[in-house]
Amino acid sequence: MRKKLKWLIIGFSTIIILILVGIYTFIQSIAGFWTSQGKINKELTHESMLTYFPIDNEAQFPHSIDLIMQGEIDGSGLLSFGWADTFYYRSDTIIDDFKIEYNSDWYSDTCFVKFVPIEMTKGNLTINYKIFSSKK
Repeated sequence: MRKKLKWLIIGFSTIIILILVGIYTFIQSIAGFWTSQGKINKELTHESMLTYFPIDNEAQFPHSIDLIMQGEIDGSGLLSFGWADTFYYRSDTIIDDFKIEYNSDWYSDTCFVKFVPIEMTKGNLTINYKIFSSKK
């Protein structure tokens, strides 16, 4: 009796594990997630600067973004980001050492970052980004 119960438990556990592995494999094959990420370093000068970064070729249907823009500036400037080069979602006046973080919904396949100097001589900007999307 104990031997039959032991084999029944082993067989049942094996079937459950195989079903879970199958479900996981199926979900990954049809609706996986993808993270497009990168780091951009820019030197800031007395001229305006525009840069952008798109999602990877493996991704589609972006849904959120983690964005960190940090650096230092000798003076002040305006740092903006948005989903088009003509419309910016958020603008911040930056001075000295700065760090701007944005972690929220994002439905565009590209993020544009624009810098406009106000009163400055030099500076630098580092952009770390992750755009979360569905996998193609």
